[in-house]
Amino acid sequence: MKQEQRWIRHDNSGDLINSLEHCLHSLDLTKEDPRNWKWVIIASYAAAQVAMVMALESELKHLKPGSRKALLEYLEKLGTESEVPYPFEVELNSFDYLLKNAWPKVEDHDPSHERFRALLRLKALRDDFSHFGHYGSSVEVSLARIAASSGIWLARHLPVPFDEAEARQYESVMEMLEKRLSEEPTAGPGGADS
Repeated sequence: MKQEQRWIRHDNSGDLINSLEHCLHSLDLTKEDPRNWKWVIIASYAAAQVAMVMALESELKHLKPGSRKALLEYLEKLGTESEVPYPFEVELNSFDYLLKNAWPKVEDHDPSHERFRALLRLKALRDDFSHFGHYGSSVEVSLARIAASSGIWLARHLPVPFDEAEARQYESVMEMLEKRLSEEPTAGPGGADS
């Protein structure tokens, strides 16, 4: 048995790849239990979010405006006599604002675009699955598939930097995911689509 590691090391590119891999793994689990679409949605959301961060971080548009301003002020005064303390509490923009800032980086970025609406649906489903605002609900598998596909599509269509090894790993898992999400659903246990 492999010994548990002491540290969890992560970075944006590794997190994007890991989110895609988790989405693919969770997609396999939907064959046995359609409730696992929850994890497909959450992993797709995570992949879309980190891809937006990666596409926006060179402009600092992944940060909330106040955090962006504080970080820029720190960087401008770094090494000068009027140096300011590092702003340790930088806050990431919400999914909605990340999407607003990242969407122009996507080809055919018309906000009425079907994919844009599907990304908003992805956020709503993720919120329902992770925040439990009510006692229960139902969602059609085909809708979950469209929403999850939109997060993967966004991760594919944003300019995200990878080194050569990461790019190969990203392409491999992305191809498998795109293929699996585009397959026609089959009747799963109890006749439910999976």
